[in-house]
Amino acid sequence: MQYQMIQTVQHDGKMLNAGEVLDLTERESAPLLASHAIQLVPQDFVGRTFKISLE
Repeated sequence: MQYQMIQTVQHDGKMLNAGEVLDLTERESAPLLASHAIQLVPQDFVGRTFKISLE
């Protein structure tokens, strides 16, 4: 499943930055979910890319 980092943390020796999208197993995601560091990406948005213009 895909999860989005909602805060920057160091996990398993890696720096995971807020905003990154990760593919994690249920087991891998459990400690990050428990610490509120990630949120599940809704299935409607998995694999989608959005172009945003700030002009």
